Amino acid sequence: MFTAKRRNILLTGGILIGALVVTVLCVLWCCNERTAESLAELMQQETQRDDFDLSFNYNLGSPSPFTQLLKTDAYDPYTRIPGEAPSRVHIYTHGGELFASVSSPAEADLPAQLRVVPRVQQHKLIYRRHPDGLRHPLRHIQLTYELYYDRGSAPVAVIRQMLELDLMMRTVDFIPQDDEQVPPEYAGMTASMYQTPWRGELPAKIDADPVPASMLRIVYALAAIESQEQAEAAAGALVAFADQLVHFEPYPAAPWPGNWGDYATDAREAARLLTPSLVYLQEKECFHSAALASFINSSAFEIIFGTRFSEDTPANQGPFPVRRVADDSCSSCPR
Repeated sequence: MFTAKRRNILLTGGILIGALVVTVLCVLWCCNERTAESLAELMQQETQRDDFDLSFNYNLGSPSPFTQLLKTDAYDPYTRIPGEAPSRVHIYTHGGELFASVSSPAEADLPAQLRVVPRVQQHKLIYRRHPDGLRHPLRHIQLTYELYYDRGSAPVAVIRQMLELDLMMRTVDFIPQDDEQVPPEYAGMTASMYQTPWRGELPAKIDADPVPASMLRIVYALAAIESQEQAEAAAGALVAFADQLVHFEPYPAAPWPGNWGDYATDAREAARLLTPSLVYLQEKECFHSAALASFINSSAFEIIFGTRFSEDTPANQGPFPVRRVADDSCSSCPR
């Protein structure tokens, strides 16, 4: 039988070996994981729900929508990252603060001469009015992946991605960047953009097929208007966007929302979400923008939403009554 002394030696040795195994596994599995950093304190309206927690893979080898590549003259344009080269991104809230962490992709997923240093930070905080009538704080989170050759001390290129985090709606979206915008810390680099299709890694604010997604984009754009300048700027873009959307109307002869066929339910829901914004714009008299009032009173707007301002109220006179086109039901209408 083992003596007590020998037993203690074995137990101590087993503990040390176990610790060594755990350490080795951590090095093998988690050496690239960065400690979560506090990005910001939350606004009061962001703390009304349970904590938010999102983890997803950001694939360096397969650009996401609106990915920006910043590069120096030293960057070899033929540099390629084979495969996905995923980086794990973790964004969460706890104790009234916003935290985030980001890991480097595994070395085996990168070309031999390439080294990646990831960073995450809150780029800015903005407020935007939403269809629920509330101004949501929107946090623009910046992911950057600095690319180094061998043991170089300066990055030869940077992969940059902007995310819009809406904690009130629990959504995260890839958002566009200015093609020519270069952050001060990367001054001297040139910028190029990669426009790729929607990918689905994130809990996006608008998660739908192209036709209903386009309806919702108009809803959100109208809800965001809070000044005459915004109204004038939005009106022209919305007219062009709506004119394109109505070309996808499958049953023009059918009454709304049957004219949208399989998307009739989506059209009705979009109109429901839009109603508070129409009331708001009615109260604000379209911020005295004749262009915006004309858009809301247009045939394209009625085709999409079945709702428009009455035709007999000029844009610069009095309130803008909202008139809903009858949602007639009939057995012969397309569904």
